Amino acid sequence: ILTILPLIDLSRNWGPLQSGQKNKQINEVKLNVDQLKDSFRWYKSGFSYRAIARRLAAEGRGKDTKGRVISRNVVMRRLQENWATLERLYADEEIEKNSFELFVEKFVCKAKSETRLGRKQLITTYEDWCKQEKIPALSSRKISTVTARLDWQKKFGARGNVVFVGLSLTTR
Repeated sequence: ILTILPLIDLSRNWGPLQSGQKNKQINEVKLNVDQLKDSFRWYKSGFSYRAIARRLAAEGRGKDTKGRVISRNVVMRRLQENWATLERLYADEEIEKNSFELFVEKFVCKAKSETRLGRKQLITTYEDWCKQEKIPALSSRKISTVTARLDWQKKFGARGNVVFVGLSLTTR
């Protein structure tokens, strides 16, 4: 059996040049010390790279010294490059509470052990509150990280949904 393989045109651009150019553009954009410090604090408190870039832009600091836009890719690259140094320099500083932690302080309270709070109800109430307060909401994954850190007891409900035992929502 004779098979004929199609010849690959090696002179054609298959992408590496383009991705190299994108890499070069990302590497050209720099963050100043204040932008990097704030980005680090916000990331540690639960903000995504995209939310950090948007927050910098909203504060009027969304461009570098040469006027180039700071994107989520730039924030991610700069934080990854400088993570060890930032950890050493700013490990002692107070980390700003994220929007979910603020919501929990205001609206979630301990209740009787038989009281259950559905995860879906918690998240929809939290997202509605974020819209009212005009605060960016955390992703579902970040919320799961925070709830694990808070050490809430988690069980599965009758329909397979996640419920938190001993918690309830208040209306303040």
